[in-house]
Amino acid sequence: MVIEFQDGVLDYELEFLEELLAVMDARIERVSEEATTVPDPDAWGHLDHLDAAAGLGFVACQQYMSAIAGWFGLTATKNWKQAALAQGPIHSSGARTVALINAGANYWKHHEEWTLPGGQDKLAERTLQTLEATGIRRDQSYLAFSLLAELVRPPRLSALLSDLIEWREVLRANRSYGHVEPPCLP
Repeated sequence: MVIEFQDGVLDYELEFLEELLAVMDARIERVSEEATTVPDPDAWGHLDHLDAAAGLGFVACQQYMSAIAGWFGLTATKNWKQAALAQGPIHSSGARTVALINAGANYWKHHEEWTLPGGQDKLAERTLQTLEATGIRRDQSYLAFSLLAELVRPPRLSALLSDLIEWREVLRANRSYGHVEPPCLP
């Protein structure tokens, strides 16, 4: 739930997200420390755990973005997701940070099915193209954690909160009867 005031918002969705990301960050920190104590962190499964924590964190962020879009009335409009993902901070790759977070979540949720016959679809291709904008290769291992490390250093999910808050404020400021206009890019 988001309650708007003249000079700000009370964002309960954000509070919940902060709690979830703190849990995932604690997991990332613990596994990262454990990985330094073994000769082959990959063989010991540490990289799998890091990737899972990052992927789950991206999914939590994606859920937050959907909730915020709903609270601000965007989900009632055609092409709401594209309009929402075209807002907010821009990553050094030129892609919107929220679009990269969304792609990270979609990758994490669906990448296993993409290896099945006929599993690659438009969502898969669009997701992989978005991620490739950062220099991440589609055949790369541990793609979710690699994306997190590309977005923030050190790789901590809670560091994404400032970009999500900025994105929320852009949506809030630019809406007009539940419609956000895509920005004019130079």
